[in-house]
Parts: sequence; structure tokens; C-alpha cells
Amino acid sequence: MNNREVKVRGFRIDLVEVEKSILDHSAETMMASVQVEGDSLTSFVVPMSVDYDIIRIRLAKDLPPYSIPTKITAVDDLPRNNNRKVDHAKVLEFVKNAGVSSEPNAKEQYQQTARMTVAGDSPKQQKGDAILRAHVQQHVAEAWIEVLGLKKAPAADVAFFEAGGHSILLTTLHKRLAARLPSSGLRLFDLFQNSTIEQQVNHVCFSMPSQDTSSSVLAVSPLVAMQHEGRSKSENESLTQPLERDVFAIVGMAGRFPGADTVKEYFNLLLEQLDGVTTLDSPTIGDKMEEGEIFVPRFGLINEKYNAQRWNLTAAEKGVFLDVAAEALDDANMEPTRGSSQHIGAFVGATANTHMHDPDTPAPTDPFEARYRTILDPTISTFVSYKLNLTGPNLTVNTACASSLVALHKAINALKAGDCESVLVGGTSILYPQSGGYETSAGKIFAASGQCRPLDARSDGSVPSDCVAAVVIKPLDAAQYDGDTIYSVIEAHAIGTDGNVDKVGFVVPSSTGQSRTVSKAIHAPRLNASNIKYVELHGSGTSVGDALEVQGLEKAFDAADVPADARIYVGSNKGNCGNSETASGLMSLIKASMAIHEGVVPPLRELGETNPMCDFESTRFRPLTEKMTLGVNDKVGVTSLGYGGTNAHLVLGSSKAYSAPNGKMPV
Repeated sequence: MNNREVKVRGFRIDLVEVEKSILDHSAETMMASVQVEGDSLTSFVVPMSVDYDIIRIRLAKDLPPYSIPTKITAVDDLPRNNNRKVDHAKVLEFVKNAGVSSEPNAKEQYQQTARMTVAGDSPKQQKGDAILRAHVQQHVAEAWIEVLGLKKAPAADVAFFEAGGHSILLTTLHKRLAARLPSSGLRLFDLFQNSTIEQQVNHVCFSMPSQDTSSSVLAVSPLVAMQHEGRSKSENESLTQPLERDVFAIVGMAGRFPGADTVKEYFNLLLEQLDGVTTLDSPTIGDKMEEGEIFVPRFGLINEKYNAQRWNLTAAEKGVFLDVAAEALDDANMEPTRGSSQHIGAFVGATANTHMHDPDTPAPTDPFEARYRTILDPTISTFVSYKLNLTGPNLTVNTACASSLVALHKAINALKAGDCESVLVGGTSILYPQSGGYETSAGKIFAASGQCRPLDARSDGSVPSDCVAAVVIKPLDAAQYDGDTIYSVIEAHAIGTDGNVDKVGFVVPSSTGQSRTVSKAIHAPRLNASNIKYVELHGSGTSVGDALEVQGLEKAFDAADVPADARIYVGSNKGNCGNSETASGLMSLIKASMAIHEGVVPPLRELGETNPMCDFESTRFRPLTEKMTLGVNDKVGVTSLGYGGTNAHLVLGSSKAYSAPNGKMPV
């Protein structure tokens, strides 16, 4: 970055370009200096007569919301260097010494809001609601002035983000309005739907009874409002209100996969039908193999290098995941730091820490820590929250191969409940020490052939592999407002367990149990199951397991009244990269998200004759043998199944199928 290029709330911003836009949009402006104050931009312009609200509105047409200064203050002069140019390094000190304040004048606020008139009353609001409307109008306008640092309220039809706001300030606005108008039941989601002062006044007035004009309802002083805002979670104050819409955007992704160090490399590997599993020339064969066992020198290895100095640790599983989590947050334009926490949750599917349990790993020198190191070993979700300064809820999940999608399900529920603004969802599985292969025998879950062949007549089991992956999720409305890259939209999600009915034994999957979970997902409101064109299977590569999974899907889609002649294709990434256990659900999710984003689904790798137990000809499902193009309204399902009977299913769609706020199209 150059010396005037900064990062604010994770966005890289060139201050010179912002200043140039200010000068280009106002012939009256002679000088401009944009400064960083906290997590916002402040601009100082010369001369005093400049109408900075007009500047802000014009900037909204050319700049992304995060580049628009939250405050624009007109001043008489700015410090200059020997070349008579603005000395930006001295601006903040100069205006402070000159007694310039970018805070609005309270009296001016009141006079301005008292003069405001907002048209467009609904019939209900026209029934003697003049007093109520005047009070609401005053409170809304004052809140905008305070949060945005304005001297007067913008025009009633100017959107909050066009007036210089962003998603963090919208949360602040919500808390202030909820405190000032406690009987309105105002939710954060309502502000996303009603982005102007006019819309917010209309919404609040319509939500409150016309007789609610008493001081108990409206006359809340700014001091009381700030005290209300300052309550802790222990006083039952949630940061945000529950969201009604069950639609969430994946805005960041990262990972280390067998044969690929990045998400893009992984997707290209799938498109090219390559083998990501490594064949070892000199594996470490164990000396405790039983009669009938064989050693297969194949394993899905990943790049385990990580920034040990940055994280100050030696455990590979935590170190690699920290690197990947940071990359996913960066991909989502989020940059949590020690000085500026973000209310981000962390939900991680993870195996036990095999590095800690290995005999070659040195025990802690402290006797107490050595004795209780299993108990004291921090959960990976808590550890990553500490290292990355994430202040939302955290949860570590281990439901075998379903872990990371179960973690995702829990994460989205936390978003719906308003427990956090966005979530980091991870999956990590690293076997330590790595022998370069695995032992197996006839009839066991691991393939004696060394090849995982989902849906293939030759299938004889899975190939174990490592993987570390992470995605970042936030409400779709927020992602659209923030101008995020949206890989896919999560339209439905469900989890469940087999139980013991219609189940041969603990280790054998139940098509009935899987069908219940898939049915719950595809019956979600607003979702038309007939639009699902492809399902990424768990696809473990066992002949019975794959057949039961296809049977479970068929039952679920029968119950959803999807036409019997509809054609739905299925596939699995495990033929390319093996089974990464607790991270396998995220591997499938990332493949499906990239397919949505790129508009093409990768085919199965080297499928031969299909598994006869799947009986595809009697179903609406077919294995995907060549690349498949997706349309804007096409949906993709993703299934993840855990050993013993944990089931997870979700449905993804494209953000392009949703109209963005204020007519903006999603990225």
C-alpha cells in the first residue's frame, strides 16, 4: 500500500482517489483532505460555504459505500506544505487546534428535524397520527445526525448508505432507534428493508398504535438512549434483532486441499478431473498390522506449512486453520485486529488434536499442564476467536464426517438469532504423525484399491485425507449493501439423526433418516425443489453407503412432489480428494459454491460402470459424467453424513436471482 492507501473495516481505500472524487464533484471545493478516525473516514473541505451533503450524495454515485466519508466538515483553511499543497499529516492536529468539531450542534439538530416534513403516509397513519409522526420523525432524524456525524439530516429519500453509512453504523443506528422508540419493535432487518428516513418513519409509525404518543413510548432522552445502548448481553440485550429471512451469503472462502493450496486451485482440479491424493514412494509401514491387513501407500496430503511465528504455536492443526481462517476473512474484506473487534462468530468442525496425543510430541514442562493437557487443550473455535479477536459466539463440533456442515447449521441459527453479525465456519482434519498411507482389510471402510470411486461398480471404500477449510457467512442483505463478492446463497439447511428405526446397525446409514433431513431442507419456504439440478453427495465410495444415499434422496424428492421425470445429477469430490472426515462437508460446500459462482459443475472423476445397487434407471437421479452448466435460478444441494447417523443437507442458489437493495446488482 502507498502512504495514502489505508485499510478501514477490512476494505483497502486510496484516500487520494476519494479526495479527487470530492474535488471533481464540487466546483466550489478548493481543498479536501480525507482522514481515518477510528473505523470511519472523515473529510475536511474548504471553504466553509461548501454544501457537503450534496457532495456525499454525488459521491454515492461513483464510490462504493465503504469509501464515502462518514463525516464531511467544512473549514476555512487546511495546513499546507512548502509546495502549497495540503499537508495531510498535519490536518487532524490543525483542525483540533483551530477548534473545529465534526460533531453536529444539538440545537441545530433539533431545529432541522422540527422543520422536516415527510410525505407518503399510509391510511392508518393519516388517522390522527400527526403527533406520533412528529415525534418519530424527530427521533429518527436526530439518530441519523448523531450516527453519521452530520450537521443536518439528509433529504428524506436519501438512503443510509448513500449518506455515508455502512453496515457497522447501521447496527449503531438500530440500537439508538430501538432505545428511543422501545415500543416500535424495530429490528435490524427492518432498517435493511427501509433504508431512508422517510421509509423508517413510515415503518415505525405503522408499527406503533396511534395512541402511543405518551412520554413512556417516545420521550426518551439521548442520555437514556445511550445508557440503554450500553447494556451488556448479561442484561438480555442482543447486539441485533432476529432476522426473518432465512437467506445468507457466502462472502469469503479459503482452504488447503489434497493437491491444491487455494480454493481456485481446488476447483480447477475438480474441473480437470485430476487426482489430488498422493501416492507415497517411501511410506512408514506400521509394525502392528494384523493378519489379513494390507498397507495402502495413498493419502490425501495437504500443504501443512503455516505462519508459526505469527501465531506463536507448534500444533499444525491449529496453525494451519488460523492461516486459513485469516485468509477467508481477508477474502470477505474483514480484518479483525486487537484494537477493533468485530462481532463475528466462530463455528468449527474438528477432529481430536492428534498432534497433542502423539508420543513424539513433547509434554508441557509444567507438571500440572502435563498431567491435564487433554482437559486444558483449548477448543479450536475458542482458540481462533482469541487469536483473531472474534467476539461472537463460538462452538467446536465433532459429529464425524458431518461436523463442518453441522457447524454451519448452528452458525446460521446464531445469525438468525442476532447473536452475531457474521460467522466464520471451519472444518479441519489433520492426521499426525503422517505415515503416508493407511491399513485396511476386506470389507472395511477404507479402499484396498487405494482409489475412492463414488457411484462406481468398482467402489470398495474411501481414501483418508487431510483438509483445512473455512467460509465466511453473513445475511444476504448485508452482503449486497457492503458490495461483497457473493459466491453462493444458502437458501435452506437442516440437520438430523438416523435413530435406530430402519437401521441395520450403528455403522450402517439409514436412507429413511437421510430422507427426513433432506426433506426438511427442500421444503423450506420460498424454495422450489424442482429448481434443484444437482446434488453434491457425501459419496463415501462404499457400494452400500452410496446406494442408501441415492435411495434417501429419491424418497425426499418424491415427498416434495418433484416430477418423476425430472433429471437431477449427482456427484462427489471424494473421487478426486478422498474423505477428509470432519472437513469433508466444507469441501463439498466450497465445490458447490464455486459451481454456483462460476456457473459450471465439475463431473465425477473416471466413473466406470455405475454401482448396480444405486439402480439409477428407476430414479430421477443420474451420475454427472461431464461438465454441467447452471442457470441463474438453478439450485444445488449438498449432503454430508456422519459416522453413526448424523445427517446434514443444505441448498445453495445464486445471488443473481435476488434483486439487490436500491437496484444494485450483487457481485
